[in-house]
Order: sequence, then structure tokens, then C-alpha cells
Amino acid sequence: MDDGEPPRQVSLTTQMAVTVANSMSTYCQLLVLNGGGRYEKREGLELSLDRNIILLNKLVPKMQGEDLQIVQQTLRDIRAYRRSFRRTDASNKEQAAQAQRILDEIPEI
Repeated sequence: MDDGEPPRQVSLTTQMAVTVANSMSTYCQLLVLNGGGRYEKREGLELSLDRNIILLNKLVPKMQGEDLQIVQQTLRDIRAYRRSFRRTDASNKEQAAQAQRILDEIPEI
């Protein structure tokens, strides 16, 4: 709706919380599939996870303190999943490669 008001800015904390929640939801659904399931279903979830990895990475430089720790731990959890269930047949290879580069750059703890 256009009521003449400028669009509201979403707070950084809200943006982080929504992206982490979406990421973890997708991650959990993939864990349930345990590397299996129908290709179309699994790949749809993997594509969503790739997009969320990229969004989380964009938040990293803006975060600090506990919020930064939450984002980085989310990325580490996703990286652990991807190490257990290697992805060899990504439908969007460029996006998958970008997401993998991000995961590879997250520091170990």
C-alpha cells in the first residue's frame, strides 16, 4: 500500500533474527532429510540455505558482540552440515560456490 509514508526501515537486530531463524529452519529440514529425500525438495532447501548464507555474510560486518556470535555460530552449524552432506549437484552453481566460499572463510573456534 502506498499511503505516502516512506517505507519503514527494519532494524538490524530484527533483520539478523529473521535471517538466523530462516537459516536454522532450513538447516533443520535438511538435517531431517539426512542427505536424502527427493532431489527437488532437497535442492529447493539447499538453494534457500545458499541465499541465507549470503544474507548472513552481509550482516557479519554490521554485527558486534552477542549478535555477531549468533550469526557466526549459525554459519558454523551450516558449514558442519555441508561438510557431512557434500553438495555435488547444485542447480545454481554460482550461488552455491559463493555460499561455499563464505562458509570456508568463517573462522574455526
